[in-house]
Amino acid sequence: MTDLRPSPVQRFFAGLLMVVGALMAGLCGLCTAVFLVDSVVGGGGGELGGGAGLAVMALFIGGIPTAIGVGLFVAGRSLARPARPVPPTDPAAFD
Repeated sequence: MTDLRPSPVQRFFAGLLMVVGALMAGLCGLCTAVFLVDSVVGGGGGELGGGAGLAVMALFIGGIPTAIGVGLFVAGRSLARPARPVPPTDPAAFD
């Protein structure tokens, strides 16, 4: 049988992607959550047009980096997992 585990270099880059993605998603997500809560509770007055304008801006500006961070984390996790073994095929199934 062949070894399906990823190489040490691949595991390192997978871990690096997961750490960067988790930090990015966590920090951007927390910042977005703070601005969303502030827009709902504080009203977000000023030239932004009230709470709705600040909430949309927070979701747009903070949501994109948060989604990228989640994507980096998922990509790193899939890179760190071993490859799935190919199930043996039964030649009689093709008769």
